[in-house]
Amino acid sequence: MLFSKSYRLSKETLDTLKQIKLTLDSRYTANELNDFFTFNDGQTPEQLTLEGQTIMLWWLTKYNPDSKREVPSYFYFKYGISFVEQVKILNKKGLLNQFKVTEKGNKFIQNHHDIIEQHNDPDGIKRRAKNDIKNHTDIDINLSDVTLVNYDESLDTSYDKGSRLFRMAEQLSKEKHYERSLKAIFEAWSVGYQMPVTFQRAAINARYLKNYEMEIAILKLALQSETLTHGKQIDEDNWIKQRIERASQLARKKV
Repeated sequence: MLFSKSYRLSKETLDTLKQIKLTLDSRYTANELNDFFTFNDGQTPEQLTLEGQTIMLWWLTKYNPDSKREVPSYFYFKYGISFVEQVKILNKKGLLNQFKVTEKGNKFIQNHHDIIEQHNDPDGIKRRAKNDIKNHTDIDINLSDVTLVNYDESLDTSYDKGSRLFRMAEQLSKEKHYERSLKAIFEAWSVGYQMPVTFQRAAINARYLKNYEMEIAILKLALQSETLTHGKQIDEDNWIKQRIERASQLARKKV
């Protein structure tokens, strides 16, 4: 018998695993399932088992396969592990109890938190942004201080510094530090990094702060930037004009 009483899988768990296997088998062809080496630069599955088990346990702290049976395909294609087989193995090791992560499993996750960070941020952008935030001193920049540039022509000289400032702004916004995020965007603008997405993010931050006058001013600046770069007026149904109209409505309600 495969399992002793100490880690026997319940009928419900086995039924769910059977359904998961059927779903995965129907989703991918045999050639796709046999093409693991192409996806992993020749690494063997054994080299990635620790990473896969860590990510699988972490995933199970958030989702229950009984209600979410379409498990991520990256368990196989990125880490080379079978979800179905690993549930059995992790139960045997005491890291899982059916689909629930045990205390031992949570300690395992904590001991390999670096693997989860790498999984969530494979190119390191988020971690660099967080590090930049720690070492950054905010500066106040007024909208009137921003000199607009043709962003298509300015990116060569401003891209590195400006993009890092904008990544920082995105991270600050995720952490709900909207004012600091705005300041970082203003600083990116000051070095010539004035991509449309920066104006979108700045306008969203201003709306989160319920500062509709600033949002309108940012959106008008975005209109000027687009006109400067493309040399023409923007269509009436452009997102900028639509947001200006909505921000104006909100500003009137606030009075």
